Amino acid sequence: MRERNVKVIANAGGVNLIACAREVRRLVPDLKVAVVLGDDIYGRIDEMLASGHALKNMETGEPLAATRAKISSANAYFGAFLLVKALATGADVVIAGRCADTALTLAPMIHRFGWSETDWDKLAAGTIAGHIVECGAQCTGGNCQVDWQSIPDFANIGYPIVEAEPDGSFTITKHSGTGGRVHRDVIKEQLLYELGDPRNYITPDCIADFTSILLEDSGPDRVRASGIRGGPRTPFLKVSISYH
Repeated sequence: MRERNVKVIANAGGVNLIACAREVRRLVPDLKVAVVLGDDIYGRIDEMLASGHALKNMETGEPLAATRAKISSANAYFGAFLLVKALATGADVVIAGRCADTALTLAPMIHRFGWSETDWDKLAAGTIAGHIVECGAQCTGGNCQVDWQSIPDFANIGYPIVEAEPDGSFTITKHSGTGGRVHRDVIKEQLLYELGDPRNYITPDCIADFTSILLEDSGPDRVRASGIRGGPRTPFLKVSISYH
């Protein structure tokens, strides 16, 4: 892994991050491991409620106070830039708490290309790349609804690769010799996965406009995305809260 300069970033929200890092070091002692904490806000809930933050349910509008006594966990979704700081330490493995799924793809792009926190279009492009690949083989044919019977070699479906460019354009592909299919129609279906307002896809890093995406089949099992536009992030973070 180190010989090929491969980095691993894990979204490990809900586990004991420090213990996870120690186990990685035990198994592979020469790896440099960084841990990103701060997502767990369970111990701050009462403080936030007392400060006037209602923490309303995004779907129902119900204030959190109604279920406060039943809460088991509370984790805020942070964005890519904390992961970028971890990569900047030279870490081989980054173990993060509850970050946004898209941040796992966006962070390496920011780290590699030096994008700033206000490069909204580029951040939106990296976010959309992350949205496409966040569910693995769903974008290589696993989520295909229109023509699923024709997807080749489903049992050996290939996982996606993002070939990113400094200007924010990127290509989705997969390893040769694997099953599945990367095609514009397949990518379009995955873009609709867990999507609300397509003009306002909200993340901790930016707001991405899914209506701005230009897709083209650029070769066998290759789809290129460009023209993506984005805007400033909101002042809020989403929180995942479980209760009994």
